[in-house]
Amino acid sequence: MSPAVEVILCTYNGSAYIAEQIRSILGQTRPVDKISIHDDRSSDDTLSAIDALLEELPIRERSLFSVSVNESNLGYAGNFSNAISMATGDILFLCDQDDIWEPGKVEEMLSFFGQDGPDMVFSDGLPVDSSGRPIGKTTVLGTYGLSRSEISLFGRNAFRHLLKRNYINGAAAAIRRESAQAALPLPCNMPHDYWLAIWCALHSGIRATPNALYRYRQHGRNVIGIGGGKLIHELLGVWRHPDSPRERDLRIWKAVTARIESLSNAREIYSARAKLEWLKAVVPEKKRSLSRAAKIFGSAIDGDYGKFSGDFAFFRDIISMLKESTDSANIAQKS
Repeated sequence: MSPAVEVILCTYNGSAYIAEQIRSILGQTRPVDKISIHDDRSSDDTLSAIDALLEELPIRERSLFSVSVNESNLGYAGNFSNAISMATGDILFLCDQDDIWEPGKVEEMLSFFGQDGPDMVFSDGLPVDSSGRPIGKTTVLGTYGLSRSEISLFGRNAFRHLLKRNYINGAAAAIRRESAQAALPLPCNMPHDYWLAIWCALHSGIRATPNALYRYRQHGRNVIGIGGGKLIHELLGVWRHPDSPRERDLRIWKAVTARIESLSNAREIYSARAKLEWLKAVVPEKKRSLSRAAKIFGSAIDGDYGKFSGDFAFFRDIISMLKESTDSANIAQKS
């Protein structure tokens, strides 16, 4: 029997693109069984745009939809978590309000799920601008440095990949409902897609297709977007906010490590503890300490950056230290 497919579509002030996204869902070669829209108290006309579109649809398609509005604003991750907790489908396709699905997305991703298949499947995507035109020549996962063969083999070492960074955009993912609901609540205020991916990697696993099955719209108001994967973007971001993203990483991995301690995945738990201890060393309270500098350079030599962090992390930490020193010097001069 074919599994029931439920699309979890979370909205917030997305009136500009919501109709195009919904039409791309309805245009799938394998029709979905339910589309659950959860609005996070939009202040624009998102709900009106949805209502207008539903009025145009035949009764059969209109019956696929349920639309609810949160009692209070939950935020991006909170909205998805709440929506997942109320889902009833067998396979949940997480969906952003401003992307576009390729017609074969559901059919191809479902082919990876079977009785003994993975908990999660994800695909590559194609970055597009606000008008839907492709941006550059690189796919979403290409900006993270993954080749097509590495994407295809991602599931063999999923937790090791995720130990470094989150490669899985929620808009690219489908997940078994039972696994998604078992993963709740989130360990902390962290991206829901990152936690769900970690959870699935520790249970029945993850599979990936290198095919770009959705168009990832970049329009300047994305809650989470892609910066192009260039060193200059990373370093400028750290210069503006020297405490991020390292302190955020530390907060996440403290919570994640505590949450997975009771699981039976001994090797992965050991790796999570090792990453946590490493983060504590490179993100101490005294950020300009000599011990931190020694740990940063020692980690680069030992290969810890390659095991525990994404591209450019070493340079980000050096820039962070320089910025802290510059800020401290400026404060001293003013006083």
